[in-house]
Amino acid sequence: MHNDSTDEAVPEPIDRPTGILTERQRKWLLGQLDDELSAEAERQMSWRVRRRVRHALIDFTLLQWLDTTHVNQIFDGVHEDVEEGAVGHDADDELTNSLPHVFEFLMRGFRLRQDLFEWAFEAGIQSAIIQGAVRTQDELPVMDVTFDFDIEGVVPLDELENRYEDEELLTKDALMALVISDTIEWEDARSYPSITDNTNALRSITTDIEDTVDEID
Repeated sequence: MHNDSTDEAVPEPIDRPTGILTERQRKWLLGQLDDELSAEAERQMSWRVRRRVRHALIDFTLLQWLDTTHVNQIFDGVHEDVEEGAVGHDADDELTNSLPHVFEFLMRGFRLRQDLFEWAFEAGIQSAIIQGAVRTQDELPVMDVTFDFDIEGVVPLDELENRYEDEELLTKDALMALVISDTIEWEDARSYPSITDNTNALRSITTDIEDTVDEID
């Protein structure tokens, strides 16, 4: 068992049709298996999950040949949520809720290396635009796709914890950081008042990265 999350931590039901993961593998990740696994069974379970995820990612090289009509049908709910301005858990469609986690997983797999993420993102965007133009407009666009992001600073977790204990308003990102660090429970984070303008709110309590590095040195 890997996670003490409750059903509320997962926006969609565990008993959905098999995707990358089986229903049993989903329960294992959430720590909700009814039976206790032996050490060997734990190793086998983690190996199967790693293998399924790896080959699912490789399968995306084949999905580029899936007809655009079918792709649009998969993402119908996402289009409606975007048009209504719904994002994250405010969205009605479970696929919309899951999309940020796709990029989160990639970033973790890249070991937080910005250059790798930028390379994959830029290559994917360029390929999608070229395919769309060739298939619908019979033309090949010439483009230069660039993507960049900057980490403006860091917020010490003890500062977030102090603000939480003082019942100050926190962003959703800040609350999630406290959950990941086992400082608070998921249920507490869900019930705590939060704001969604993460960037501006965090700037007010951010310690500049260079200053932090200087202090460590």
